[in-house]
Amino acid sequence: MVKVAVSPMLSNIQEYLREEGMEVIDFENKNFARLPGEVSAIVISGGDKNFLGMDDLQAAIPVINAEGRTAEEIYVEIKDRFK
Repeated sequence: MVKVAVSPMLSNIQEYLREEGMEVIDFENKNFARLPGEVSAIVISGGDKNFLGMDDLQAAIPVINAEGRTAEEIYVEIKDRFK
């Protein structure tokens, strides 16, 4: 099962990913440093981008910006990365 951290502001995406069988945890800015060992991807809102140097995480795990995208688009991107 793919485990994904999702910004709490993106509750519709959290719900959709859960319905599709993914394990979803709340992404909280205070816990981002430990996420590479815990989750397969992070889904952020546009407002979270580059917060506290989050781009550095991209080398370790995908950071997906949900701005302007549907929950289904996010799901497909995650699913395609972890086939």
